[in-house]
Amino acid sequence: MLFPARKRGRNSLDDWLDAFAIPIDARHDALGDAFSTAQLLLVMLAEAKRQGIATAELLRAMQRAGRWLNAGR
Repeated sequence: MLFPARKRGRNSLDDWLDAFAIPIDARHDALGDAFSTAQLLLVMLAEAKRQGIATAELLRAMQRAGRWLNAGR
């Protein structure tokens, strides 16, 4: 929803981390994966805010409402 230009089908954690040049210190390690995922969440929340979605709760509400299904169309 936030990045409609991204190609569908490339949605693994590794793909997303690579897309935003987020370093992977310890992949497939609970702490390393959690840290990288948290950094990715910060990128996504910043983009959501740029698009006028001010909170994670609003982003989740939009996702639950199904708006993400039409993103990028």
